[in-house]
Amino acid sequence: MDFFLLKKENNHMVVATDSGTGRTLLCDFNRRSVRALPIRHRQSFKSDPVSVSAGNRLYVFDRVPTRDFKPFEVLTKQCADWSWHVLEEPPIVLSHDATASSIHSYAAVYDAKGPNVWVSTSGHGTYSYTATPLPGKWASKRGDRALPFSGLAKYVHEYRLWFGMSRPDDAGDSFFCASDIAAASARTPPMLHGLWKDTAAPPMDGEPMGPSHCMYLGLSRFCIARFHQVVTGPRVEIFAVLTGVEVERRGEGLVAVRRRSERYSLESVSPKAARASLFSPTLVIL
Repeated sequence: MDFFLLKKENNHMVVATDSGTGRTLLCDFNRRSVRALPIRHRQSFKSDPVSVSAGNRLYVFDRVPTRDFKPFEVLTKQCADWSWHVLEEPPIVLSHDATASSIHSYAAVYDAKGPNVWVSTSGHGTYSYTATPLPGKWASKRGDRALPFSGLAKYVHEYRLWFGMSRPDDAGDSFFCASDIAAASARTPPMLHGLWKDTAAPPMDGEPMGPSHCMYLGLSRFCIARFHQVVTGPRVEIFAVLTGVEVERRGEGLVAVRRRSERYSLESVSPKAARASLFSPTLVIL
């Protein structure tokens, strides 16, 4: 199962899809209801899907797009019901270097015409998808530089900045950061307006598993999720560390204050199952 968060006006909904059959469920928190949605197009099933909620629509795409499948689609409500639409494939397609073609950062960016979806790779730069009107289209390339984020970057209107996790450094570590990506151009890459290494969780036992994730909770508050593993003989303990971070304005600048960190044990599995879990995490990104 894959889970995606869909924000529609003041309502938050979770979309759950079965990657094997394409069946889709919608959980509406305001109405406290769960209902079935149309089945996704079979040719658009994703091996490693990610999503961006923009303009009351949910855009889903594969982290490593290929020509074998339809890597880009949107869930939208037209008239009285929801429907899936397969969209134009992104200019970024799988090359001989899968790492260069992998989408590693993405964000919703709004301008005077409405929402846009930006996707970025380390090998092909950053592209923008104009979302309105449907079906939308891929616009001009935003630049050869990749966005300074890893994963989803979330816009916070109060500060007019995007927040998320930074791209991994040479040691493989990512940190909470902010950038004004809309101010960038083809000649001027997006610059970081803050990189707060002191918001990292306290040292934990074990080894990190996969990337860190940043979830926006509203009111300038964020939750950073990191996964770790501890190998004990034939078993591997997997646990998550959740850290609360709050952004505050002090003078003319911003500071990020780490609040609390909590450790949650997920499961104890064999080493083979632990390796497999690296490629199938179940996360609802807020």
